Amino acid sequence: MHLFVRVADLSRPPSAPRAVRGPMSSPAAELKLARRILGWDAFTLGRALRLSGTPEKIAARVLDMEAGKRDISGPVQVALEAFLSGWRPNAWQDDVAA
Repeated sequence: MHLFVRVADLSRPPSAPRAVRGPMSSPAAELKLARRILGWDAFTLGRALRLSGTPEKIAARVLDMEAGKRDISGPVQVALEAFLSGWRPNAWQDDVAA
């Protein structure tokens, strides 16, 4: 099962059937793809996920998840699905670093 909505599925009406999926990709690869679709760097995604630590540690945690060195938790999967659908955290600003 895929973690994230495929790019092609973002523009289809909710009642339309999903396209047939190709070979399954890893959750780590899907995380990286989702981040690229969002146009965010690793730190920005970590900030949106409200990860704690220095900017360097936050970015490193995201990059470790993308490399398969850290598990991608269920809450992270749900948050990414929400980000891909357009939801953002309260008071979110894409262009401001914390």
